[in-house]
Amino acid sequence: HRHVFRGIKADLHEYYPSGKKIVWGSFSSCAAFIDILESNLLLGISGTRTIFDIECDSGKDISQYSYFPQEKEVIIVIATQFTVTGCLNEGNGLFTIQLKETKPSHHLLKPVTHFSESKKTYPSKKSNFRLIAV
Repeated sequence: HRHVFRGIKADLHEYYPSGKKIVWGSFSSCAAFIDILESNLLLGISGTRTIFDIECDSGKDISQYSYFPQEKEVIIVIATQFTVTGCLNEGNGLFTIQLKETKPSHHLLKPVTHFSESKKTYPSKKSNFRLIAV
């Protein structure tokens, strides 16, 4: 198991009561260390805020590809399923919601690590398209 953290500048605690099962709705960047969230670019230290304390098995460590490798960035994949295990009002507008990844009763997406081999062949003709990084 790995614990990761995600911060949102909003009060979301009413949407996440203990015991609720949720499906994560997007690909999301998380931090391996909670103190990273204090950055004003992420969560900051004042105002209305929610920290997700996430226990996950399927998060993907992308720190070797990140612009800030010291942040030990982990991606939570869309459609990962969790159960809310707790919610704490920390005061001063800060809430912490604990999530634990659960094994789905049925998969909404195929796991990222499984690839099928394609038997389709492609013509060797050169393309007029070029990949341009923006």
